[in-house]
Amino acid sequence: MASDMSHRHLTITQLANVTGLKRMEVRHFVEMLEAKGVLLERECMTPQFWSLSPFGGWLRRAISGAAGGR
Repeated sequence: MASDMSHRHLTITQLANVTGLKRMEVRHFVEMLEAKGVLLERECMTPQFWSLSPFGGWLRRAISGAAGGR
């Protein structure tokens, strides 16, 4: 969970889904990290033009097209 948190912004719900933990367990973990002063809060999200979403969509279409043609 700490690795996922260090790579990108995730909501409590997203962290719970990724880890399989309950939301309350994730919340307690994050609160514990915050109490120890080890969390860094980012001021703003990464600008949209840095997103790999367009590339990811293209890659999924390219792979599914290649797999469908075989």
